[in-house]
Amino acid sequence: MVASGWRIYNASPLFPVQDPNELTLGGWLAGALQWHFAAMWLLVINGIAYVTYGVVSGHFRRKFFPLTPAAVFHDVLGALRGKLAHEDLSVYNAAQRAAYLAIILCAIVLVFSGLAIWKPVQLQEIARFSAVMKARAWCTFSRWPCWF
Repeated sequence: MVASGWRIYNASPLFPVQDPNELTLGGWLAGALQWHFAAMWLLVINGIAYVTYGVVSGHFRRKFFPLTPAAVFHDVLGALRGKLAHEDLSVYNAAQRAAYLAIILCAIVLVFSGLAIWKPVQLQEIARFSAVMKARAWCTFSRWPCWF
């Protein structure tokens, strides 16, 4: 999805920086779009299965909650200082819980902003969330945290 996204981005860059064509997938814009949407639907199906399992089984409730900003701040500071305890590796600390939830939200934003860019007229309800150019910027910027 990243390699085809780079090819799509190169066709109409938002910034003066382009990705090397040797690292892209699709060969041309239409081919890159086909690869990109095929990967998107795999991401959507996988994401729906994951979120459904997490909600139905109670995995999200057990592993991700409760989560407070104070606990996240405390654990992030502890991690930056190198003093974050890991007594039980099966229990996520607050920083890990926040990161997992952020990645899930990031994936949702990626899919919906991509759909808004792809079909802004047919999918007006999604595109109405923001202008198409804002959706394009969201799609471009939200891909970076998902790499880490």
